[in-house]
Amino acid sequence: MNHQITYKGPKELTVGLNTRVGDKSNDFEGMARSLEDRGMDEPVQCWQNPDTGTLEILRGHRRHAGATILMGRNPEVFKQHFPKGIPVIIRKDITNASEAALAKVDHGTVVTLKYRCERDRAVIILKNEGCTEVEIVSRCEGIFAKHQTAVPSTKRDKLDELRKDSIKNRVEIRKLLHETYKGQLQASIAVWKCPEIVQQCLEHLEAKVDLPKGKKCPAKLTYGDVKKLAKAMEEDMTILNDKEIPVHSKGNPGPAFKKTWADLLTAKPKDGETRPKAMSHKDMKRQLDEGIWDSEGFKLLTQQHSGQKGVKGLKAIDAKLYLVDLVSKYEPKMWKDFCKVAEGIKERIADGTLEAK
Repeated sequence: MNHQITYKGPKELTVGLNTRVGDKSNDFEGMARSLEDRGMDEPVQCWQNPDTGTLEILRGHRRHAGATILMGRNPEVFKQHFPKGIPVIIRKDITNASEAALAKVDHGTVVTLKYRCERDRAVIILKNEGCTEVEIVSRCEGIFAKHQTAVPSTKRDKLDELRKDSIKNRVEIRKLLHETYKGQLQASIAVWKCPEIVQQCLEHLEAKVDLPKGKKCPAKLTYGDVKKLAKAMEEDMTILNDKEIPVHSKGNPGPAFKKTWADLLTAKPKDGETRPKAMSHKDMKRQLDEGIWDSEGFKLLTQQHSGQKGVKGLKAIDAKLYLVDLVSKYEPKMWKDFCKVAEGIKERIADGTLEAK
């Protein structure tokens, strides 16, 4: 859909609540410097609220915040870049608050997302809008970063380097972001593949959101369970009518989904049950057999996860991991130096200059 660009002063736009936020997305000073250097590449998107007559921002909260800073700090430079005001698209297809809420998935500013179910909701909105996986991760980077702090230093450093010229390296940046956060994205897409009740239950269990009247929720619902439900939905979608059109849909799930969901509703947590494992012992053993991992610690964890309680050596490993956690938290420079050494050793093993023992 083509939209006409108009120009407005930053003070003519109103900031409303927004779906997409992350701790690293609020660098308004950085945005102001970027606008000062090269202007604005993409217009801010707004809609006109019929009740108040105000122009409320849908997408481009950081650009608007940066422009406001630049206008106050250096009005002459602001006027050079924006003689008529900042570029704005007024979305005529957005006519009410509900539609506006669905469109507010971008680099926002005013609501700090806390739960994984909120990440899922943002991904579902964008997926329904037809966005690709790469586009989704690019738009929701702040959300993914909030829930995944263990990003390899090599990827962080490469992203920092690429962002020195973000326009030239846009495609490569998006590709690297997709590679970094693909696991989280796939978990959210599994939710998207399921009927709405799955997302509603995740929000109920995690964020204490009330369920719709008459709906039931399992005592627990993990992302492992959601993947099973998504797989069941895929099985249901293979059931076709005489015109080779799927009989079932997310609004009308079939027998495979219904059975899997019913099993979850009737399942009761076992006494002393802890959180689900990130990986089953079968998957861990398979990765060991395939040579993906070759550490004593991973072998011990595999034994522990396969049911051999109190495996010798795990306490020592836990103690070392505690020390690692302390160093990474209180001596960040030392930790960064350690990571660089580790990466160097890894590269030497890979190119054959150092033999792995």
